[in-house]
Amino acid sequence: GNLAASGDTHKNRLKRGCHLLSSMYGLGSRRYWRWLVRQLGRILVMIWLCGAASAAWAEKRVALVFSAGKYEFIRPLKNPRNDARLVEGALDRLGFEVTVEADRDLRRMRRALEDFAEDAKDADVALVYFAGHGAEISGENRLLPVDAEPTSLARLKETSLPLEEVRTAAARVARSVLIVLDACRNDPFGVATASSGRAAVALGADVQQAAKSGLGRIGRAENTLFAFSAAPGETASDGDGENSPFASALAHYLSTDGLEIRSVLTLVQQEVYDETRGAQLPYVESGLPRMFFAAQTGAIP
Repeated sequence: GNLAASGDTHKNRLKRGCHLLSSMYGLGSRRYWRWLVRQLGRILVMIWLCGAASAAWAEKRVALVFSAGKYEFIRPLKNPRNDARLVEGALDRLGFEVTVEADRDLRRMRRALEDFAEDAKDADVALVYFAGHGAEISGENRLLPVDAEPTSLARLKETSLPLEEVRTAAARVARSVLIVLDACRNDPFGVATASSGRAAVALGADVQQAAKSGLGRIGRAENTLFAFSAAPGETASDGDGENSPFASALAHYLSTDGLEIRSVLTLVQQEVYDETRGAQLPYVESGLPRMFFAAQTGAIP
């Protein structure tokens, strides 16, 4: 009896609701149909938001994190390994499957890229982070492994890793690629000083002419976002504390809820610029095919 009464109550409420709508709008009136379209629009927006939130956790995210500080022939760096740990933690909390490679020579860096391309394939988003020295050599951007040797231009090219190799390997993993370079630190080819800690090796004359401190512009970054810790042709700070200014800002802002990656990097740019009193301004080139939200909100196709 109670169940039947309850059913009648719901039916009566529904009838009264229909009568109310009919009296307010007129079921055949334009006013009613405008109201109905607005309500359907709100429902669709709520459905999209729920789908977007779940997409962030459903997509496969992978990352390869490199650090190079214990250089054999050029100026060593103290913070890259700390920076790699900091960025690794931030990415791990955001659902990335992270692989870390510290102080690798060229052979092992290439092997790590090959393994990454094979083991992490079919991901939705692939991120590669490098902390260490980098340079533009004869117009080509290159990352410097710990065994990079600048005794001659030929030898430096033989012992350094073209940035294009990194991009190609990451592109085999996912359609959306993020390459984050906290490189070009403290000019690896600068004049040696008593406090620089630079290894004792003669710098080739042709290296001095062909190698530039800092990395150059990409120009075209199809399906890829490049984030540089410094502007083209400029060097970046290794940091006075345990981390570089760029790594600190990146780890801090990457998990900001609801911000698309390019907005995250704008905050990173501003913080690094402020922290270094205008001496360093990160630089971004983006050819991403879609928007990417690192934290929770999800990805928009």
